[in-house]
Parts: sequence; structure tokens; C-alpha cells
Amino acid sequence: MGICVRRFLCPNKPVCSTGCRATFYYPGGGSYTGYWLCNKHHGWGTKTTAERSAAYYANKKQPQGQLIYNGHWAQGKRQGCGSMIRKRGTDMQTVYTGQWYDDMKCGEGKQFYPDGCVYFGCWLRNRRHGLGIQWYGDGSIYVGEWEADFKHGLGIHFYGFHICNNISFSKIQLMAIATRAIFHVVIRMARVSSITCIRARYRRACGRMIMRRHH
Repeated sequence: MGICVRRFLCPNKPVCSTGCRATFYYPGGGSYTGYWLCNKHHGWGTKTTAERSAAYYANKKQPQGQLIYNGHWAQGKRQGCGSMIRKRGTDMQTVYTGQWYDDMKCGEGKQFYPDGCVYFGCWLRNRRHGLGIQWYGDGSIYVGEWEADFKHGLGIHFYGFHICNNISFSKIQLMAIATRAIFHVVIRMARVSSITCIRARYRRACGRMIMRRHH
């Protein structure tokens, strides 16, 4: 009511919407329900893209469907914890759940891929970056480091459910093996970083001794 009064008294003055508002529908389709700050999504809210028609699905082999984001916002951008869900008709599938920053996947999160792969770990600017684990559709598991969406650095890759000597492993056993692998990778990374710090300190100490000799 207050916004309507201000609009009537000052028709040429822009109105700033702040706080929790009812569902806002975009002209091109889609909607947003949640909190606002100065006409921008800010706080907790749910944004839904435009619905797809039957003609759209008929012309697509793998239709993208309707995307629904449910989580935190900051100045109109996805930031904080949130989940992205894909809706195809009545089918609902989680695409990503985790942390966001500046409208991109950044931090710790879990991604579900269409081919059955699942990744859980660190992200940076919508790319797998840092320590993470990925399960593949054929049963393989990779545990280790990533950089710019590629496997890079220390890591262990288990191929399928049969690892060696024709010994069959169940999913629970593979999970236990993967957990141990993560532990060893983290320990190895800590040792490497410790050795690097020790070398840096040694070099600084040598540099100081050389400086003292010159003086």
C-alpha cells in the first residue's frame, strides 16, 4: 500500500522495492518469490525459468527443461548456499547443490551429471578446482586434485568394481577405499606443503647468514 501511495504522489520518482514480496512474474516467462533489496534479489528466494512448450520438447533430443534455483541471493546474484533443480514435465532432478559466489558455483558443492556421474568437492568459477571425488557411471571412482575442471595433481583412480586379481568389491567397500584414499591424499598434500615451508625457511635463513657475512 505504501508503494502505491508513493507512486501516486510522485509518479516520476523510481520506487525501490525492499523486503519480502509476493511472487514476481517476468514478462518473458519465469517467476521469483523471496526477498528483495533495492529492486534486486537479496536474501532467500526461489527463481524459476520460463516453462517449455510441447513444441520445444519435440524439437530437442535432450531438452534442458525448466530450471529452479532455491537458495541465497546477494545483489541480484546467486551467492551463499543454494540448489539448482531441473524440471522436465513432472520429473524433478537435482543438478547442483552447494555454495555459490558471484552467480557461479564456488566453494564446496555436489554436481549430478546427465550421464550418471556425480562429483563432490571444491569449485571455482563453475569449474572443479581443488580436492574432490567423482563417481562415474561404470563404477569407477577418482579421488584427488582438480584444476580448471581437469584432473591435475595428486589423485587415485579406481576403475570399475574389479580392481586387481579378479577380486570383486561392493559399493560399500569402494566407498571405504575411496575414503582412505582421500585421507592419504590429504596427508600427502600436507607433507608436501610442510616440506615447501621448511625449504622456504631454510632459504631465508641461508640468505640472512650470507647478509651477515657481507656486513
